[in-house]
Amino acid sequence: LKIQNVISTADLHQNVDARKFNQYPWGKYDTDIYGGRCGYIKDEEMLGRVTVFLSGKAISTGAKSVLASIWQLEHVMDLYSHQRLIP
Repeated sequence: LKIQNVISTADLHQNVDARKFNQYPWGKYDTDIYGGRCGYIKDEEMLGRVTVFLSGKAISTGAKSVLASIWQLEHVMDLYSHQRLIP
């Protein structure tokens, strides 16, 4: 048995302005992707990436363990708090 991809979800319980993601090297927001309903976060510390929907729901993909997947979600929350991306 070899784990290839752990997916986990989180809810920030508040709306997110994903348009601001493009201001940072770790973020991407493109209206052509899912009609602009989400943005993506990936930096050099993350193996996978986190998709963040405007509703505040987040999905971590690409991690190799449950702990790594949870870490990715927590890492994204830290980026939010430091950059004040939550309106």
